[in-house]
Amino acid sequence: MEKRNKAYLALLTTSLIWGFAPPIIKYSLGFVTPIEFLTLRFLIVSVLISPIFLFKLIKNPFQLKDVPLLILIALCGTSITLGLLFWGLSKTSAVDSAVIAATCPLMIVASGAIFLKEIITKQEKLGLFFAFLGTMIAVISPLINGDKLFNSANVFGNLLIFISNITWTIYSILSKKLTKKYPSFNITALSFFVGLLTFAPLFFLTASTNLVSLLSNPGFPGILYMSLLGSVIAYFTYTYGFSLIEASEATLFSYLQPLFSMPLAVLWLKERISPTFIFGALLIALGVFLTEYKKKRII
Repeated sequence: MEKRNKAYLALLTTSLIWGFAPPIIKYSLGFVTPIEFLTLRFLIVSVLISPIFLFKLIKNPFQLKDVPLLILIALCGTSITLGLLFWGLSKTSAVDSAVIAATCPLMIVASGAIFLKEIITKQEKLGLFFAFLGTMIAVISPLINGDKLFNSANVFGNLLIFISNITWTIYSILSKKLTKKYPSFNITALSFFVGLLTFAPLFFLTASTNLVSLLSNPGFPGILYMSLLGSVIAYFTYTYGFSLIEASEATLFSYLQPLFSMPLAVLWLKERISPTFIFGALLIALGVFLTEYKKKRII
């Protein structure tokens, strides 16, 4: 399989897994706190990936001069980004979170052009335009249909999610630089170890329960989903796919996530979907198809 096709498959997998994540997380946070959720998630992931990480680390050890940057990447990718995201989701709705998340791809595109000197082609601009337009229509469809999208109760949660987008952009750009030097798996694994070290003390200081009791908690299936799929697989496929193609093109796949999250929110969380959202979803699909179809013609 060609390198670009591998990137497309990896990023599509990421979009599918993370697209289902917001409704799953939102449901789980009805039974556990963000700190409890993240601590157990990081613990499960750390146990699973430790043997592979140690094996890969022996073959390709981190250089001492890169450790500060690696720690910064780890903090941005897990501790800060996920902490803010889960805190925000506990205070706002899944629909609002989708609205704020739509700004993240634009941040990555702009950062890729500024810091990585990537060139955004006309085909990519056109695809991003349709995808972004479709995303905006889809996520503001409740407002278009007469519903109140924002209210005073969720402004703080929306702000937290917006800030988490900024730290995720920093993670994406910085990790792209180091994936040319180290395996993407090693960078991802280190991020989760740092996440565990960050949240474990908070758990023991604030939690009203213990980790074992969380195994029988109704929120545990969501924790397991995010541990196995949302962390082990999706983080790897994201970092891997992002390392193979330009940031401006890789971020296009982020626009697919509402196509997976919104239907699940409707069926499970009983959120309403409208013809306006369907129209936006079709524009997203058009943007992705148009960009990739033109690129294949050029190749």
